[in-house]
Amino acid sequence: MPSRNFDNLVLSDEVIKSVEKGEFYLYLMDTIDDAIELMTGLKADKFHKLVKKRLMEFFKRANAKRKGLKS
Repeated sequence: MPSRNFDNLVLSDEVIKSVEKGEFYLYLMDTIDDAIELMTGLKADKFHKLVKKRLMEFFKRANAKRKGLKS
């Protein structure tokens, strides 16, 4: 959840109890990179590099396939 929304947070008693029991977690995030790091366990810069690498690989394969269709 965006940390700037924390002051407006309203939780049901059921959710509060689940948080207290450790059954449910709330995480405050300042940036999307905070969420990326929490969800992937990777530093955001490494995650972005991996995504860029995969996108470039996809682009090269798609481009090669497109060129093959034109021949």
